[in-house]
Amino acid sequence: MTRLATKLDPRPCLSYGTLEASADGQFSVLTDTGRFRAVKAASCLLTPWPGDTVLLSIAETAPVYVLAVLEQADPAASRLDLPGDATIQASGDLHLAAMRALTCSATRLTVGADEAALSIVRTSFIGTVVSVQAERIKSVFATADQVYRDLTQRIGAYFRATSEHEEIHANSSRTLVAADLSMQAKNTLIVAEENVKIDGELVHLG
Repeated sequence: MTRLATKLDPRPCLSYGTLEASADGQFSVLTDTGRFRAVKAASCLLTPWPGDTVLLSIAETAPVYVLAVLEQADPAASRLDLPGDATIQASGDLHLAAMRALTCSATRLTVGADEAALSIVRTSFIGTVVSVQAERIKSVFATADQVYRDLTQRIGAYFRATSEHEEIHANSSRTLVAADLSMQAKNTLIVAEENVKIDGELVHLG
């Protein structure tokens, strides 16, 4: 490691410095005793930026390390740098909070929990393929608006109860029933502009 400062104590010592520049994982830090080339210590999770006040470990026989960021030049921009795989583990609860936006970005996201609760005022989802497998699904909506270009449903048994009015608008409609078709109503009205055809081996009216 090349240093611009000289006459180092062979024993490690601590020093304050101001980070001037960074490139390729190396930092140029100005101290009272000179300018040093330094690297970030593994314990320094906060990424140093130019203008930050940092704590250095300086020794003649070892690299100069940035141990910690003591004061940020721009506290509004902070970044934690964890090289390689990382795990954050808490023996109790772990709480993540942001005053504004909380963003998660990854190539693959996996969430596992025995129980999950979401409380969101407004949400939007954009995706290509959605696959859901569940033993039981219960949904309660005050108002729901669904738009599909094509919808295919395969259901073993289908029960629907409409307490008020139900209306269907379609360009054409076809109902195929393998066994019996039963329709029951207090009043039934069938209106056609052209033809009404009832075809069967036996037709009972009245």
